[in-house]
Amino acid sequence: MIRHYVYIIYSPSHDVYYKGYSTDYLRRLEQHNAGKTTYTKNKGPWKLVYAEELGSKKEALIKEKMLKRQHRQYLLWLFKQKTNLIGSFGIPVPARPRGSQVRVTACLGLAEIQTAKSSQEIESFFYTLIIQDYNRIVLDK
Repeated sequence: MIRHYVYIIYSPSHDVYYKGYSTDYLRRLEQHNAGKTTYTKNKGPWKLVYAEELGSKKEALIKEKMLKRQHRQYLLWLFKQKTNLIGSFGIPVPARPRGSQVRVTACLGLAEIQTAKSSQEIESFFYTLIIQDYNRIVLDK
């Protein structure tokens, strides 16, 4: 079954949001950061800040069109909602079958977290730990 997503990426260097539709939002983010799309080509690097799964392509395209008309305050509110598949540290939650639970097991380096000088260092630590090391993610079905 094909999954349909709307996603929002953010460019800190240009302070701009881009909203789009994809069946694979992580691959699409890579394309944006590689300069393979016209609008986002010279505005990176891009950071994924929002992704939402919808029931059909039609629903996703309607939601994308609605998001493109929204102002920044609405987007900032939206990022905090439960529909956002992106975790609080900007970490994509692994794709999973509907109704399943996700348990992330990892030997967290508490010393690294306690000595971190900024939230960005903590985010970077979690990104490395979870995203780049998929072996530490366990899906409960």
